Amino acid sequence: MNTVIKPDLTIIDGIYALHRGPWGTDAPRLDLVIAGKDVLSCDIVGATIIGFDPKEVPHLREFAEKTGRSLDVEDIDIKGERVQDVTTKLEYRFDWVPTAIEPHKVKGITMEEAGGSVCTACGLTVWMGMDKFFRENRGQLRYMPTG
Repeated sequence: MNTVIKPDLTIIDGIYALHRGPWGTDAPRLDLVIAGKDVLSCDIVGATIIGFDPKEVPHLREFAEKTGRSLDVEDIDIKGERVQDVTTKLEYRFDWVPTAIEPHKVKGITMEEAGGSVCTACGLTVWMGMDKFFRENRGQLRYMPTG
């Protein structure tokens, strides 16, 4: 999306972080805000701060390849805190996808797990929307196989 829609400002709220992805409960206070005009640079800095190599984050790697960009944090002009002084390694586990559908006993719906070619926020938004849809339509859905 960011190859088509180019934001003027990217802000990452890092006042609190979250261990274990979107469903974690341990939220250490980092007291950080990352802001910049370039979304990839902000994501590279953010990933580095929470202890992840941006080269190992599939959607960042894909975006960098598509745009011919570097994923090295050293290539970014950072103002303010030094990254190495504020780095906090977070545990990340993204096992919530199956549990989002299982309680609804709905079959035939799949989506690539977020974090691959689907960014975490996009994947989480889709699954949260589906969860809400399933809860609001409980007992009214039928599985009709095709093919």
